[in-house]
Amino acid sequence: MQKAIFPGTFDPPTVGHQDLIRRAGKFSNFLYLAVAQAHHKKTLFSLEERQNMLELTAAEILDKNKFTVITFDGLLVDLCRKLETNIVIRGLRDIRDFEYERRIAGVNQIMYEEFETIYLQSYGNTYAISSEILREVIKLKGNTDELLPKSIRHFMP
Repeated sequence: MQKAIFPGTFDPPTVGHQDLIRRAGKFSNFLYLAVAQAHHKKTLFSLEERQNMLELTAAEILDKNKFTVITFDGLLVDLCRKLETNIVIRGLRDIRDFEYERRIAGVNQIMYEEFETIYLQSYGNTYAISSEILREVIKLKGNTDELLPKSIRHFMP
């Protein structure tokens, strides 16, 4: 498969994200890990912090010449055109994720006919982990050892 984009807010990257990145790296020649500005969300970490954390997270599992971490602000279809790819990787934890992602993929395909979304299902215990829940654990000073990649634990407040 050609190059693909795995977009997200990654606030912060989780072991679930890391598993999806590892698996996406198996069937894509090159992976753009795209950190969204996310104007619609109140993030715990800055865009630069999220980019740095994602670089460390991916470096634990992928060869450095197999990926790059970028930031973006705007429509995903515009980023796809700019990077000359039409393949987007998205993770699914449950049926709610699927319903949401399916609607977004449909609109994206209307705006960019060649647009394709590949869904990767969460496996094992990672289905329960979301950045939203993880931010609450972090704010309440809970133990995040099983939820965060080892390389980014030092970023936690």
